[in-house]
Amino acid sequence: MTGGGAAGVSAVYGFGCSSDLLDIKCGSDSSHEQSDWLETPLAALYYQPRITNALYGIVGVREQLFYYDRYTGLNFGSFDVEAGLIYSVPQWHNLILRGEFLYNRLTQKNSFASFFSNYSFFLNAGRCPLRSVRPSKISLGVDANLSVTADRSRPGGMIMRSTLATMPG
Repeated sequence: MTGGGAAGVSAVYGFGCSSDLLDIKCGSDSSHEQSDWLETPLAALYYQPRITNALYGIVGVREQLFYYDRYTGLNFGSFDVEAGLIYSVPQWHNLILRGEFLYNRLTQKNSFASFFSNYSFFLNAGRCPLRSVRPSKISLGVDANLSVTADRSRPGGMIMRSTLATMPG
C-alpha cells in the first residue's frame, strides 16, 4: 500500500508474509539434509522525500520474523533501519547513485534481545532500468557494503549453529 502527501513526498508502508519449503544442510553431504516450512511475516515503513529535482532522501524501518515449523530453535527476527540519499542523473543514461547507512539487529524469537547487530554503509551506482522483453526489467550496477562494526552479543554467536548441529538425522 502506498500513501502520499504534498508534492514530491512519498511514503510507503506495508505488511507481507511469505512461506517456503526449505532444505537445511547440517554437514558436508546430503545425508544430513532436513526439510522444514518457513513463515516470514514482514512489516515495513519507508519515507522518501524529494529534496531537489534529482535528489531524494530515504528513511526506512523494517521488522521481519523467521518462524520454522519443525526446527523452532532456529526462529529469529531481523530488525533493520536505513537512512540515506538517492541521486538521479538522467543525462548519464538514467544513472542512479545511492548512499545509505544501514543498521541490522538479529533477535531471539518474540524478544528484542539481540544476538547479532551490524552497522554498515551501502553505496550503489546503477542504470535503472534497461529496455528488455516486456514485462521484464534489467538493471546494471555496482554495490559496495562496508561493515563499520558488527557485534555478537553471545559468546561465539553460536545460537543458530549449535541448533543446526543437534537436529535429528
